Amino acid sequence: MLYIYQYPDWTKFRYKQKVTTSLGRVRMAQGYLTGIASLALDKCDAEECSRRDLVASFEAESAELSKKAFDTFMGASRNFQKEISEENLLEWHAACVKGGGHFRTSESAEPGVEPERIAKEISLFLKFFNAAEMDYVLKAAIAHFWFLTICPFEKGNKAIAGLLSDIQLSRSENSHNRFYSLFSELLKNPADYAEKLLKVQQGDGEITEWLLWFIEKLNAAIECATNHFSPQFSEAAMSLSIEGIALSDRKMRLLKILRQDNGFLQNSSVEISSSEWAKISGISHDSALRDLTDLVEKGILKKTKAKGRSTRYRLVGISSQDEKKEFIYK
Repeated sequence: MLYIYQYPDWTKFRYKQKVTTSLGRVRMAQGYLTGIASLALDKCDAEECSRRDLVASFEAESAELSKKAFDTFMGASRNFQKEISEENLLEWHAACVKGGGHFRTSESAEPGVEPERIAKEISLFLKFFNAAEMDYVLKAAIAHFWFLTICPFEKGNKAIAGLLSDIQLSRSENSHNRFYSLFSELLKNPADYAEKLLKVQQGDGEITEWLLWFIEKLNAAIECATNHFSPQFSEAAMSLSIEGIALSDRKMRLLKILRQDNGFLQNSSVEISSSEWAKISGISHDSALRDLTDLVEKGILKKTKAKGRSTRYRLVGISSQDEKKEFIYK
């Protein structure tokens, strides 16, 4: 059986149209998370995601993430707009592998080109990597596969492939702040990762299966982050929505309960009925209903679809899990 790199012109990869469809979905999800991040998240959230991804990539190499490696890789990620050179690859390798900083000179235990071909193959890879004529998310998926198939180093290839993907994703978002952990998602099942990679490496240049799998994992990482950070987004959105609106102390207490759910609500952590609010605040049902109606009219609360005494109220900007998934995938 031949490996992909044993075919002439092996880097003329081919893929089917359905990759473009998947790419559109993940781009939508990416844009939604970027919107949340711009309003509610900060650099500490991004640094934690980057740290988690780096730890995962080093664990894949059975290596410990040192401070030198962390600083080197984070520096490369921050400078995502710079072109990548062979010297950069060797510098990263030296940071993550003791005694590293050079290409391998012997056959690899994993699929990879012959040692004498590495320099030429890396030169071709970098020409592709630094060009700007392709969607960056698609390029992140291709670069990950291409680099691992060259397998230029004895150790550290997966960690560097992860960094290369991260750089392309930074270019796609025009920011080095990453609020999701792609490599952690890719390696959630290490055997699946290895199997998908090897199967396509044993093909003839048709890489649709790898691209769809990579994009699926990216979408899963983004969805996980979106669900995780949504409460912060909802709180920030609500703070903006009530800025400049005069509210009584009682109504502010109601909003605080809906934002934090300190155990007051029995049926839902984000919804309240007029009866519940009357009981919590010690006021009449009519007064409770007036409070809720006033907040709806001010655009701070919205009614659920139920009618009459079953009517419940929730903060504008807070959606159910199903609503969020519908936005991401439709």
